[in-house]
Amino acid sequence: MFVKDYWYVWMILGVYLFIPIINSFIREYGMKGIEYFLVVWAFVMFLNTIGQYPFYSLELTNFAGYLGYLVLGYYISNKEFKLSNGSLIALSLTVFLIFTLISIDYTVSMSYLKHKLVYYQYETIIIALQSAGLYMFLRYFAVVSAESPGSIKNKVYSFFKDTFMFKIIFFISTFSYGIYLAHYTPLFFFKWFSKHYIPIFSRNPIAWFPIMLIVILGITLLILWIFDKIPGLRNVNGAH
Repeated sequence: MFVKDYWYVWMILGVYLFIPIINSFIREYGMKGIEYFLVVWAFVMFLNTIGQYPFYSLELTNFAGYLGYLVLGYYISNKEFKLSNGSLIALSLTVFLIFTLISIDYTVSMSYLKHKLVYYQYETIIIALQSAGLYMFLRYFAVVSAESPGSIKNKVYSFFKDTFMFKIIFFISTFSYGIYLAHYTPLFFFKWFSKHYIPIFSRNPIAWFPIMLIVILGITLLILWIFDKIPGLRNVNGAH
């Protein structure tokens, strides 16, 4: 059960082990090498999205999967784009909204059709573009907002930066790594409860999803917060 259900632990371990190779590749080939990697990665993700991967006549496994998100994040964080910050905000927000709507439409239609929660997996071009759009939007929105005192952008930015919202976001982000590693523990209990007592996951998956998201996040945060208060366990909660 551990190997199957906690697959993401082994996935991230594999990504970590590959970091020295990626670092050497980036130092050797720079941004051009990264762009080459991302083009091939996006192609493989596209094939996976339309159900044509594995592409048996052309083995591209090393370009597939979660490793590309690591490279993509580095690229977005370090690339100097020729467009203005305002144009990058508009472009990234458009990309994020378009692929979010595509993802929502797919999830709603397929979930009701199959009576279970169905969504685009992370190894698809839809989720990759959605993630890239959101990351770029947040990055450049913060820059433009900080440079425009008194603007609407700055007021929105200040709401998340200078109010109680910042404390909430900071608290969650502090434990984000621990949440990632430990979230399946409460999820496993709810899956067991749904299977043996009330079929909450199959009854109305779309309605239950946001509820379960909040509940599982709350339970996981509570567990990690308790760990943080115990000297012998605070170093294993992902916050330190």
